[in-house]
Amino acid sequence: MFSVTMKTKIMTTIYIMNYRRIIPVLIICLAMIPSMAVGQTAIETRTLKKSFPVTEGMSLEVTNKYGKVHLSKTSADSVNIRIEMHASAPNQSKLKKLVDGVTFELNSTNYFIIAETRFLKGRANIFEGIRNITNNLISSESKVEINYYVMVPDFIDIKIDNRYGDIYVESTSCDLDIKMSNGNFNAEDLSGNNVFDLSFYDATINSCERARMNLSYGELKISEASDLNIVSSSSRIEIDSINNLRLDSKRDKYYIRDIDKIEGEGYFTEFEIEKIGTSAGLNTKYGSLRIINLEPGFSILSIDSDYTTIDISTLKGSSFNVDIKAVNCPVNLPGEWQLEEKTISEERKEYLYFGRTNIKESGSQVKINCERGKLLFYEK
Repeated sequence: MFSVTMKTKIMTTIYIMNYRRIIPVLIICLAMIPSMAVGQTAIETRTLKKSFPVTEGMSLEVTNKYGKVHLSKTSADSVNIRIEMHASAPNQSKLKKLVDGVTFELNSTNYFIIAETRFLKGRANIFEGIRNITNNLISSESKVEINYYVMVPDFIDIKIDNRYGDIYVESTSCDLDIKMSNGNFNAEDLSGNNVFDLSFYDATINSCERARMNLSYGELKISEASDLNIVSSSSRIEIDSINNLRLDSKRDKYYIRDIDKIEGEGYFTEFEIEKIGTSAGLNTKYGSLRIINLEPGFSILSIDSDYTTIDISTLKGSSFNVDIKAVNCPVNLPGEWQLEEKTISEERKEYLYFGRTNIKESGSQVKINCERGKLLFYEK
């Protein structure tokens, strides 16, 4: 049943099923007519709508499970919320237990609007076997799907917590705080200050100005970004173009096509970077780093690695200063490079390589400290 503190309109659609046809019966009232079921299936749909006036500085919080949250923009000074619940069960008795175990709370203060899906105590076992739209739960005969459609103006902050369901965000300049597990996240252009906490996810973002991300067990694709701070594990992350990236990575795979600045740590992480513009500062352990194009004119490339395979390609004739310390780490350098080599310890296989790649003056600097693993430079 719905529990709402304000006057609302509830539309309930009950589908009476038989072998030949489905007869829709529309009821607009608070009183519920018992759902009917033929052919061993009872189905019920409920819709709740509410609008709240908002002013600048207010925040919206949406908490949901077992369905999607669709966020779109409005030019009005109001937040419009539509909730749709679709439920089905083998019989009327099970359907009643299913729908009666769900309530929706819509509350508003001078500063907050809160929309929340709640599940009554003692009814959690009803939902354990539900297969929702994300198909992440075990399939059962009883099903429920709870979807939120929210329209907001650009001047409020938004916090969404959705589990076992998807989130879709249209282009917005709102500041977003997104927490999602077991679902898909899709967003258009995000120009606010954003926070993402995603687990067991599949995420696609067209563009993002600024964001802090906590990612685990999923895939992220971003076409364009300005400034990202990512803490990730067991994820595949693909970025087409980005200015600044700070990362703390464990057991990930990073694919970056064009980046200006990157810094951070990787543990059992594979990095593949097509192009670095200005600088890179990476500390890697038990992984790999491949830089396909270290462009002339970069400022500094600084790498501290253990048990890492490093593969770097530069343009033939590029000039930069080199300072390499290798301990039990085989080093392959182009023969044309004019570097000095110094042995520190034959026993420890510790060597230094330093100098400039050719006679041209350069302000670019490569500093690498590698132990174990491999270090390979190529000219192309």
